[in-house]
Amino acid sequence: MLIGCQAREKAVDPAQVRAAAEAAERAAASAERARQLAQSASDAAGDMRKFRYAESRQFQKRLASQLAPYRGWFQQAAHLIDVDWRLLAAIAYQESRWDPLAESDNGALGVMMLTESTARELGVTDRANPRQSIFAGARYFDRLHRKLPKHIPEPDRTWLAVAAYNVGFGHLEDARVLTQMRGKDPDSWDAVREHLPLLETEAWYGQLKRGFARGSEPVQFVGRVQRFMTLLDWETGEATVLDEAFSSGAEPRS
Repeated sequence: MLIGCQAREKAVDPAQVRAAAEAAERAAASAERARQLAQSASDAAGDMRKFRYAESRQFQKRLASQLAPYRGWFQQAAHLIDVDWRLLAAIAYQESRWDPLAESDNGALGVMMLTESTARELGVTDRANPRQSIFAGARYFDRLHRKLPKHIPEPDRTWLAVAAYNVGFGHLEDARVLTQMRGKDPDSWDAVREHLPLLETEAWYGQLKRGFARGSEPVQFVGRVQRFMTLLDWETGEATVLDEAFSSGAEPRS
């Protein structure tokens, strides 16, 4: 006669418990960064009515015809570097209007407007290939973000990295040095934004390592990226990537 026995419950692996808890913490941190960045962009955008009136038809047309084929790549690339995909899409819209054949006066080309030298460093073989451009642009943005001091809080660190994407990391560092020279906080985007235009004035850029730069351009660039990011939030009808962040368990950026 068989003697019945109660099945033994499998012991819980402490390592798995720790891994799950750490993944949950990473997801929560990612979600909070996304929320803060979106709120910061919305606050900076201010009253969008005039901007929306001027841009809405063109933006909506391109949203339907040009973003749709690339949206998945923006989302995948953003997941790899743990940022809101709308930030990458907004940078790309400001750079190229999502046109893979767009070209600037300085020779930058493609959706993310990569220079030939930057593209070569990032392993891009065809700058006009939108997938290559988006993933390389994301890696380049991540490189700039990581080069900034880790103690800079968010969302300031992100907006400083966006400015560096436009003006170059060296000129951004000059602006931070100048900001500190004038008794302001070099880790604050608001403070650095006030000083970037001074890179166009010889009395100031003559004191700095890298000299002249069109410092007004990154100020405008960041402002427009913030507005386009807010428009994307409205047009896509999505929340601030909270679900996306919690489901992805993306690695935290440092």
